[in-house]
Amino acid sequence: DYWKPIPSNIKTLTFRFFTDPEAMLNSALSGELDILQFGLLKDAGALKSGGWTAYAAPIADYEMLVLNYADPKSSLGNENIRQAVARAIDRKAIVKNVYYDLVQPITIPMSPSSPTYEPAIAAEWDFNLAAAAEFVKKSGITNPSFTLRTGTNDPDGQKIAQIIKGDLAKIGVTANIALVDPTTL
Repeated sequence: DYWKPIPSNIKTLTFRFFTDPEAMLNSALSGELDILQFGLLKDAGALKSGGWTAYAAPIADYEMLVLNYADPKSSLGNENIRQAVARAIDRKAIVKNVYYDLVQPITIPMSPSSPTYEPAIAAEWDFNLAAAAEFVKKSGITNPSFTLRTGTNDPDGQKIAQIIKGDLAKIGVTANIALVDPTTL
């Protein structure tokens, strides 16, 4: 009695596994599926238009930008440039354009649902081009630049890199995007 079965009108439950996300989307939209899991976020709009309810399940996952400031040719060795970069990234634009508004932007590794989340600390890192430009000015570096690496197999990472590059250009920082084989990242 551990599972405590409940009455159901389901007579048969069939699982189908898809290796092609487009085939899965088409099957859903044509009425062949009643539920799907792990669809592509880019397909959420099409699914919603087709009468589906789409959502991103709350999980403890995040995209992280790691700054390598040990490279002597990189401007990231300067703390003020790192401060500028942190404030010049428009996380809301990334959420809208890469994740279709189905996730929540955060500025620190803890989500707002975590008991260790501190709103005042998170707010220090909000998108603020004026503050970012001041940090660039304080750095004393003219034409700061660095290489932003992303995986050749990561289309979302590549979109994020383009957004970050555009944001940083607004404050005079050049991010040179390098597409790298994921085994060497």
